[in-house]
Amino acid sequence: MRRTIKIIFFMMLVTSLFVANSVNAADPTITVDPDPPVAESTVTFTAELDDEGIIDVWLKVQECNANTGICFPDSLQNISMSEQDGKYIVSATLGHDDATYIQYTINVETSTGWIEYLKDTKINLSEKPNGNGTTNGGGDDNGTPGFEIITLLFAVLVGVSLYKRKRSR
Repeated sequence: MRRTIKIIFFMMLVTSLFVANSVNAADPTITVDPDPPVAESTVTFTAELDDEGIIDVWLKVQECNANTGICFPDSLQNISMSEQDGKYIVSATLGHDDATYIQYTINVETSTGWIEYLKDTKINLSEKPNGNGTTNGGGDDNGTPGFEIITLLFAVLVGVSLYKRKRSR
């Protein structure tokens, strides 16, 4: 009797796992252009969905700054995606120059209701290029002119003191 109850319980557990996996659709595939996006630029999102009976698709995008730990409330965009060749596409314009990442969520309306995918998925932003083609903080012009000379002077002082020490012996 106990064995029969265990078998029935196990079979119900396995069956419920299979049903739960078959009901949930796979997460959509999202591509972002440019990859990685740049602050204060226009970003195009493309979503490939496996859901059936899709009525509407919305993208929620928000800009955030990891250094301060805040997401800008005025940057929250809830944009309707348009279907093109079986894919859903939308462009979002980023407006904060101090944003370090964006986060997005896909909301899909089907005949059975709303489904939320990829809640608050984060994408790091690349640094904005400056006038000479490099990014801020990269290349030869990193916004700290003259500081590399301190290292050079220190090396020269160490070299001169070692040279004088050697000559005095």
